[in-house]
Amino acid sequence: MRTRARHYAMLFAGEKTMRNRKLRWMGFLISLVLIGAIVAFSGCISEEKDSDGDGIPDSEDQYPGEDDKLYLDDDGDGVINKDDEYPGRNDTRFGGAFVRWSSEPSTLDPQLVTDQASIEICIKVFDTLVHFAPGTTEIEPGLAKSWDVSDDGLEYTFYLREGVKFHNGRNMTADDVKYSFDRLVSEELASPRATFASEISDVTVVNATTVKLTLEYPFIPFLSKLAYPSFAPLPQEEVEAAGEDWSKNPVGTGPFKFVKWDAGSVVVIEAFDDYWNGRPYIDTYEYYVHEDEEVIWQGFLAGDVSLSGVPSPHWEEYLEDDELQEYSMTVSELVTYWLYFNCETWPFKEKAIRNAVCYGLKKKEILDTIFKGRHLEARGPLPPSLWGFDQGLYDDYEYTYDPAAAKALLDENGIVDSNGDGIREYEGQELKIEYQSYVSDTWQTAAETHLANLREIGIEAEYNQYDFATLIGNMDEGNYTLMTLGWGTDYPDPENFMILWETQNIPDPNSARYSNPTFDQLAADAKAEADTEKRLQMYKDMTAILQEDNPQWWFFHPRSTFVWQPWIHGIKIGGQGESNEKMIDVWIEPDHQ
Repeated sequence: MRTRARHYAMLFAGEKTMRNRKLRWMGFLISLVLIGAIVAFSGCISEEKDSDGDGIPDSEDQYPGEDDKLYLDDDGDGVINKDDEYPGRNDTRFGGAFVRWSSEPSTLDPQLVTDQASIEICIKVFDTLVHFAPGTTEIEPGLAKSWDVSDDGLEYTFYLREGVKFHNGRNMTADDVKYSFDRLVSEELASPRATFASEISDVTVVNATTVKLTLEYPFIPFLSKLAYPSFAPLPQEEVEAAGEDWSKNPVGTGPFKFVKWDAGSVVVIEAFDDYWNGRPYIDTYEYYVHEDEEVIWQGFLAGDVSLSGVPSPHWEEYLEDDELQEYSMTVSELVTYWLYFNCETWPFKEKAIRNAVCYGLKKKEILDTIFKGRHLEARGPLPPSLWGFDQGLYDDYEYTYDPAAAKALLDENGIVDSNGDGIREYEGQELKIEYQSYVSDTWQTAAETHLANLREIGIEAEYNQYDFATLIGNMDEGNYTLMTLGWGTDYPDPENFMILWETQNIPDPNSARYSNPTFDQLAADAKAEADTEKRLQMYKDMTAILQEDNPQWWFFHPRSTFVWQPWIHGIKIGGQGESNEKMIDVWIEPDHQ
């Protein structure tokens, strides 16, 4: 469409140029008086009419009075624009249900989300001022079509798209942005993501389509942070009318609108016809609650699941199946899996016990066997593909598997087995703990090795699996001693990891309940530091502290392999995982819709 319009404009300009050359040639043949007369006469000639403003004079326009682009087929679907229900989108691709099986969301209020399952739905129901380009961590315009940043980095002025609609049909304005940002940090909401807005000092509505955010200090990754769903504009009237039910009946501006949530069964969202960036191709996104990875995998093989990860027990099966490999993608995710130590309570408030466990647990052997060598061993908080990761610190990490060193460290700190039953005592209690994880056959197998490792150094552990919602609840409430979980970036910057160990963020996102004043000061300084090299050094210093204090046992950085059905197209997955993709361009072949 645009190429054709430019082409017409260039031809018209060329004709004018030819006329001007003829006039100049005549000027050499006649007197100055005649030139003056010609100029005067030519001034009386009116410009050729272009009634539709398409750059083509009506005398040459195939459709005078109508923009020629109405008669183009921009999306190649065989339907010209004026007859196309979705111009710019290929109508032949619309239809079908995209089906996921995974753990149940904890909430659909984007300002309360902390877990991957909830984010996967919220990222599709809601939009933010900026978002990540599909399959990448690159920021691009979202609800804001553009923005300006002041020279001192303290003011961001966003210019909103006009005509963006909430799912209730109302147009979104700058007032909705201000309401939502104010709600995020309100004491009444008590959002666990209020700290994400800690650097924002003021939100000002300039006019209906312009909003200005003022920061306390320059914050380099600010735009990336704004892509997190907690910064989505919300319709105040819907939030207030729904009350406590808002988290289960969300209304946003995203590509999909909420249909239903049957607790323990399914969440359904459907394509929003009036989405500002074009209606998604798929009709519905159906998210069924199944946590067992074996059940999910068998559902995928049966054709009932659209997209799945490859469980480690089936890795060889994947490698031997050419079709599975053809419709798959492996992504080095910006994620670290670990075991949380509860640093606030007995016994892991004692650093020596944490470090001894880090010495005592097998890691590489488990990754090479149970996890099939798919993932990279972690030796600190940051994944290797994230800016701020330091290879030297990774290589020099001390607390790799060494059971003799674990026993020696416990002995040095007086944590011994005084009665000869094989279990050490600390503060008058035998070291008996619970080891919690989510439902997973792989983790079940890995835990069997870990329980034996712990017994070898004098600690007895009981292993229990919980559904994901219960596990998250235990973490938030501090009802755990040792727990397996992980963290993936909400925005691709090391600051998003380091907030996990700031004292002010206990209990969420500092679920380890770790506290170190030196670390806290470095974290505060790094937030406000505009010099990239100085900021980088601060993150190295923070990493070194965490590698010595070990509030977590660092396990692995995943290289996740996703597979999808052969009849599904348009899958893009970036370093933040499949849950952060909006799935606008995913489409299903008609025979499978």
